[in-house]
Amino acid sequence: MTDYYVTAVRYDEKKSHITHVHVRHRNRAELTVGAAMVSSREFVANLISTETANFRTAVWNTDTKVWNGGERIHVVGESFLSTDRNGQVKDNLGELKEFKL
Repeated sequence: MTDYYVTAVRYDEKKSHITHVHVRHRNRAELTVGAAMVSSREFVANLISTETANFRTAVWNTDTKVWNGGERIHVVGESFLSTDRNGQVKDNLGELKEFKL
């Protein structure tokens, strides 16, 4: 299965849910992480739900200059993304930075 990192999020105008994410391909064999691609929340949720790809959060470590992988991302409800399986139907990807389109 293909592995990806989610490294940033974009919220709707009300900041009530995630609309898009920065996704980076993680190549385990070569120990590399690709450039950011913008994907919709729904597309990522579909890939997770169909078990087509794995997604984890990741943050850039300014000291070591590498992406540090974080929590595995799950789908809650129909298409909300969360690292916490607490049953709350909302987006929750922790403290990932925000980006603008």
